[in-house]
Order: sequence, then C-alpha cells, then structure tokens
Amino acid sequence: MTKYREIIRLTGLGFSQRNIMASCGVSQKTVVKVQKRARELNISWPLDESMTDTELQKLMFSKESKVSANKRIPDYAYIRKELLRNGVSKKLLWTEYMEDCRANGDEPLMYSQFCYHIQQDEQKHRATMHINRKPGEQVEVDWAGDPATIIDPDTGEIIKGYIFVGVMTYSQYAYDVLYNMMDSTEYEANLFAADLLLEDDDVAEMSKNEDLNYFSFCSSLDASPELMSFKLYSLMKRGQAYHMPMEIQSNFLAK
Repeated sequence: MTKYREIIRLTGLGFSQRNIMASCGVSQKTVVKVQKRARELNISWPLDESMTDTELQKLMFSKESKVSANKRIPDYAYIRKELLRNGVSKKLLWTEYMEDCRANGDEPLMYSQFCYHIQQDEQKHRATMHINRKPGEQVEVDWAGDPATIIDPDTGEIIKGYIFVGVMTYSQYAYDVLYNMMDSTEYEANLFAADLLLEDDDVAEMSKNEDLNYFSFCSSLDASPELMSFKLYSLMKRGQAYHMPMEIQSNFLAK
C-alpha cells in the first residue's frame, strides 16, 4: 500500500521529492501524483488524527479501489489462514493467486489491488485501536520470523542466523542485525536492546536516589529488571561503578 500519509507528512516538512522517494520507497511519479491530488483536495500536514490510512486512501483515490467485474476476487478466508503461518507473505500468496487465475482463464488483480482488498477484508475481521505516538519516544524490538541461512564463503558451511529488529513506533524506521547462533547471540542482542532503550544519563541520575530498591529503580525508568541488568552490565564493561543485583537471564527478550 502506498504510504500516502508519509508522503504528505514529508511534503509538509519541506522534503524534496528525491528524499521522499528514498524514504517511502516509491517512484517520483507516485510522489508527484500524491502531491498533486493532495493540493486538489486541500489536504496538508498535519492530518486529522482520527483519519486512518484506509480512509485517507479512499478520500484521495477512491476510483482506484474499484475492481472490474471481470477480475477474480481473492479467497479472503484462505488468505487470512495462510498469513498466520511463518514464512508466508502477501507477495507469495499473490504469486499463487496469479498462477491459479492463469490456469483457470480468470483475469487477476495486480499486486497493489490484491493487497488493498486484503487490507479491506482485514479491517472487517479485527478490532483495532489507534494509538498516538510521539517521534523518538518508543522502539519495539523482537526476533523476526524464521532463522536465516548464512553460507560461509570459504568453507561452504551452512549456519543459521537470527534477525533481531528494532522499529521506531512513530516513523516505522527499522534497524536490524543478523546474529550468528555460534556466538553469544542472545547476550549481544539484549545488550544492544538495553543500550538502545535506556540512556546512560537517566540510569546514572536515578541511581542517586538511595530510597529506591532495585525493582522500584527499574520501574521508575519503565524497564524490566532483566533489561536493567543488561544495562548495568554494559555500563560496568565500560568502566562505570555499578553492582549487579540479579543474575542476567539471556533469554528474557525472546519470551
């Protein structure tokens, strides 16, 4: 789905078309088209917070969402079920759908329309709640999907790798690292998460409060005791004077 909201936001902030193309992963034609349509409808940033991405798309390009009566509609129930499986993507399902259409002589939807109508179906089957986000306030972290396969170019050895992902909740910008399970993977990932989510200065300032026990100390910084243990361990490795009140549990982030 085209990132209409993000294109409008970056346009309102004065970004060039080239920068918008790079940020949103779209062509210049798409950027020009969205900017022109936004001007015609007098839409500018900031948008109404209650307007969803689907509503914005309908407002801007409602005609494009209509499907020709000759085109075959996807099997939404099958798609919902398949998308719950690891490794299954909309691109993969669209390829399968295209092959089935060709085999039966049906006219298929193009990928953008296929995704759009799947999204419309998803809106009917799930309850959602809009959460306002602030820039730079939150990062969500997790392990991503199935293990990746790494082939050693020298030995040909096949090694499993695990992808650790951090995403800024407002901008949706992502940072990912591929970890080799032959190394101390979980320790490295958890240390990375602790340093990403907890500022050194915040920990130092809060540690001056002698009235707080360890768990109150963690709570005051909105951190779990396990994550804080990794942060203190990181600070100690860098020569700062802290003590470890509890043993590091390397698998807590994966739970």
